[in-house]
Formats: sequence, structure tokens, C-alpha cells
Amino acid sequence: MRESNPRPSREPATWVRRGRPGPGPFAKEHGDAAREPESSGLALARHFVQDVPRVSRARVKLEAYPWQRLDSGGAPNPHAFVRAGQYTRTATVTYADGRPLLVSGVRDLTVLKTTDSGFFGFYQDKYTTLQPTNDRVMATSVTAQWWHTDDDLD
Repeated sequence: MRESNPRPSREPATWVRRGRPGPGPFAKEHGDAAREPESSGLALARHFVQDVPRVSRARVKLEAYPWQRLDSGGAPNPHAFVRAGQYTRTATVTYADGRPLLVSGVRDLTVLKTTDSGFFGFYQDKYTTLQPTNDRVMATSVTAQWWHTDDDLD
């Protein structure tokens, strides 16, 4: 979490200041719940609403990236990592009136299938450019979001 410059008091506080739960103490207190962006965001949003005076609604936006530990001298380095995936997991948690609203997602997930990707039997009209076939190369970049219907994240 990064610290922003203070805003004039008439604007809502949308930044995390020093002294608020950071990854270390927050993760230690919340254990496995802090490992996933959805459960981590929910716990953090609840903290702000339930524990911080004058805060009645919180929105927490998170991004998570897969990481791989680097080797150092033939052994895993305990402190060095490299980003392993080419996608980003996203989560936005809004907590107000004792109820969470949770949206999960993925961004920039690139998918390639070299065979057995048929496009046959779909609706066709004057804008259809590809002929139906039972076998075609399929490549795309996926960005998707989905709503959770409750706060059970297991």
C-alpha cells in the first residue's frame, strides 16, 4: 500500500495512511484470510468500517500477481521473487451497512489453443466474417469480472 499526499478535509479519505494495517501486521493477524485478494480485502474493509471512527463505508481494490521464488547458489532464495504469470487477479470489496459487495476478476489472461477449437453452429448474419469450422486456432486475451452472492469465500 502506498501513502498519498493528504487531501483537503472536504474530500473523502480514499488512501491508506502510515500506521494503518499493512501487509505485515495485517497478514499476521488474519492468517490464511490474507492470502487471497477477496478475503484480504473483505477483512481490511471491515476493519476500516468497524474500527475507524467516522468511517461508514470502505472500498478496497486489490491486484494480485503470481510470483516464483528465485534460486541463489542452487537453493531457493528466501527473499527474492520474479513475477511468474502474465495475468492479474483483481478484487474490489465494498463494505457498508454491515454488508459486503464483492467483485472478483482476472485481467490480461492470454489463452492460446492450437487445435480442437471449433466455431460451428453459431448464429450468422451479414457481419459474420469467419466460415464455420470444426477446427481453428483460438487466441485471445481475457478480462472478466464476477459478483459474489455472499461473503463466504472458501
